[in-house]
Amino acid sequence: MDQSMPALERALAILRYLADHPAGASVAQLHEACAIPRATVYRILRVLRDSRIVVPSPRNPVLVVLGDGLVRLAEAVPRPRDLVACAQPIMDALAAQTGESVKLVIREGREAVTIAVAHAARDHRIALRIGSRVPLHIGGSQRLLLSEAPVEVQEAVLSGPLPAQASGTITDPAALRAQLPGLRARGWVEADNEGVDGVGACGIAVRGPDGGLAAVIVSVFVLASHTVVRRREIKSATRLAASALERALGAGQGQEAGAY
Repeated sequence: MDQSMPALERALAILRYLADHPAGASVAQLHEACAIPRATVYRILRVLRDSRIVVPSPRNPVLVVLGDGLVRLAEAVPRPRDLVACAQPIMDALAAQTGESVKLVIREGREAVTIAVAHAARDHRIALRIGSRVPLHIGGSQRLLLSEAPVEVQEAVLSGPLPAQASGTITDPAALRAQLPGLRARGWVEADNEGVDGVGACGIAVRGPDGGLAAVIVSVFVLASHTVVRRREIKSATRLAASALERALGAGQGQEAGAY
């Protein structure tokens, strides 16, 4: 190991070695495996022992193992909040407010997967199912997921074939490709007759704490009897629900998702 390596990097090298060798290691082993001078190994271990990040092995005091000080450090790290647990009460409230069905979708490979659903109490509604999978070219929310997928996924989808599932399904790769930059930029989508004839949807991107796309929240409704005003109401409510979910996830503070 380079003698100019900072002490912190040397300490990390020791910790990584111990993580790979739970039975423990001696100073000699750490010296050889990490290419760190013995005197430096001793100094680093002395500091790490003071915080119980490493401790003597209970089986052989000549060896050191990782200690409970690491657990205390790990407990202080903010954990990602569970997406479905955060989303479900927000989705339930959205469904109750609009009277429409709501789903939360994520991308897995070349498909969109529904991971949570909420249904309104009224009889006439679209029935949604957790676990359902749809190719990324079929439907607005799927296209929104596709717009933020890695380039290799986009190219794999666009290379076809793109079979139709309803009268409005986009089956032309060039037309689908042309929509992706705009979808990615605005973060919302509306679609009619793309997955099922007679059904419309409004999807809003939900950002995670890292700013990346965590999911798409989608309101799904029967097109008949839905006026332009009614659709705007659904879109606005869905947008506010997406913003609430972003805040619950620790993202989007002070911002609204899918602004338009």
